[in-house]
Parts: sequence; C-alpha cells; structure tokens
Amino acid sequence: MAYRRTLFDRFGPEAADYLGAFRGAFIAAGLFGAYGGGRYASEHDFNPILGGLLGFVVVFVLGWFAIIGVSRLAGGSFSAFIQPQGTYEETFSYEESLLARGNHAAAIASFEKHAAAGTGGTTLLLRTADLHAQHGNPKRASELYREAQKLADVAPAQHMYATNRLIDLYTGPLPNAEAAVSELRLLIARHPSSAAAKHARTALVNLKRQLRSESSD
Repeated sequence: MAYRRTLFDRFGPEAADYLGAFRGAFIAAGLFGAYGGGRYASEHDFNPILGGLLGFVVVFVLGWFAIIGVSRLAGGSFSAFIQPQGTYEETFSYEESLLARGNHAAAIASFEKHAAAGTGGTTLLLRTADLHAQHGNPKRASELYREAQKLADVAPAQHMYATNRLIDLYTGPLPNAEAAVSELRLLIARHPSSAAAKHARTALVNLKRQLRSESSD
C-alpha cells in the first residue's frame, strides 16, 4: 500500500499551527458565531438556523486568519504563542515522522531550526546531538551537548547524559584526552554521589595514567 501523505508531510512544522488555529476558530465559531448569527436572524425576521450557520462560517474564517496572523506577528508559531514552553513530545511529531521514513537529513535540518529558535529545550538539543553523532557529524554533536549542559533548567539526568556523551566523543571520533578529563571532572563535581560519578573517578584515573604514559614517550 502506497504511503499517504499527511498534513505534516505537506506543510511541515506549520501543520501544527494550522491545526491549532482550526481548533481555536472552531470553538469561537461555535460559541459566538452560531449563537450570534441565530439571534440576529431571529430578531430581523430571518431563518435562525440559516443565520446561525452563516454566523458560524463567518466567525470561523475570520477567527482562523486572526489566530494565524497574530501568532505570526508575535514572531512564533501558534503553539508557542498560546503555550510558549511547549514540550518536545507535543511539537516535534513532524521530525519523528521523517526519521521513521529514513529521511534523516531532513529531520536533522528541521530539528536544527527548532534548536536555533530556542524551542524544545534540553530534550530537543540532546535529540539533535544524538542524531548528528549517529550520522557522521560528531563535531556538531559535541557543540549541542555542550549547549545542553549550559541550560539553566537542564535536569541532572540530562546533564549527566550530555557529559557522558561528550566523554564518548572525546575518547572516540573526536580524540581529545584533555577535554575528556575535563568532562570527567565536571561529572564528578556536579553529581558527586551518583553512580556515574563513581565510574567517572575510575575512568579519570585510567585516563590520567594514559596521558602520563604518552607524555613520557
């Protein structure tokens, strides 16, 4: 069976804006358009049902364009306009649909747009960094992991995850033993009682021993 293009395929991230505007306009049309149109028609000897229907349509159309217009003038999407701190799960289904179909480059590019706009918070940065690391761009991954570390609202588990992933990069595709040592020390200092810190102390001893051995050679 051929894949049927969804609203998100056709309009990208803006599909969520259109759906949100549709809901808002529909509610406004039901509350004000239908009632107001029906009442106006009955007061002027017109068919109240037809008046209510006409009022619904007029308010719906005007409401939809008003919501989209105001959110654009405010410099963001409808979801950001109504709920500025939208969550990753609520707003990034378009990118996940691209990944599900194997379109990694387009998904990463779209994630990057959200990262540049500051939407999605730590979770988005980590998700985007993971994708870069998995698809051959460890340098950009390291930049995003460091950016996630510095966020004021980063959760301890997220900070530990970002730090561990940086250590993996600095001891792997981006060989930098001194940077790895720095990240290990950060992990121990920020999360001293965690299991990750316990492993970090052992890794730090081994890495320092390796550095001393290389310097003596």
